[in-house]
Amino acid sequence: MTERFKKVQSRIVNFRRDNNFKCVGSYFNKGDSFGEQALLNSKPRAATVKCAGPCFFAVMNRSDYEKSLGKIQKKQMNKLVEFLRGCPHFKSWTRTALVKLSYYFKKKQYRRNNIIYAKGDPTQNIYIVLNGEFEQIKHVKVRRRKDQ
Repeated sequence: MTERFKKVQSRIVNFRRDNNFKCVGSYFNKGDSFGEQALLNSKPRAATVKCAGPCFFAVMNRSDYEKSLGKIQKKQMNKLVEFLRGCPHFKSWTRTALVKLSYYFKKKQYRRNNIIYAKGDPTQNIYIVLNGEFEQIKHVKVRRRKDQ
């Protein structure tokens, strides 16, 4: 049974999920966490986490997690799952699939006039607007006909 929730202190942890022979590799950054899904759902681990170098963790046991962070994180996860369910791309997805998907999203906050990415930048993320407004700018050359 899953006993601990881990808070990552440095970017050196490999995350590997084995499911139907598919493996996903990912790195965690300082302050990221893992292990909460198994604790929230009282299920066995769904992935293998391997240190790619020296690691330092803040580790919390199950009972302390449930008393402190569990309710908060479950509420946040449910909120994100309901939000995703309202998006056209995810309307037909099951709750279980959305919960699994929600684990891969990271919330990012931007201020007014921040540039999220610029034309020509390498593609690295997909963005789903949780709240707020954004402006997409594309410069287009307009040719005028000679008779105008």
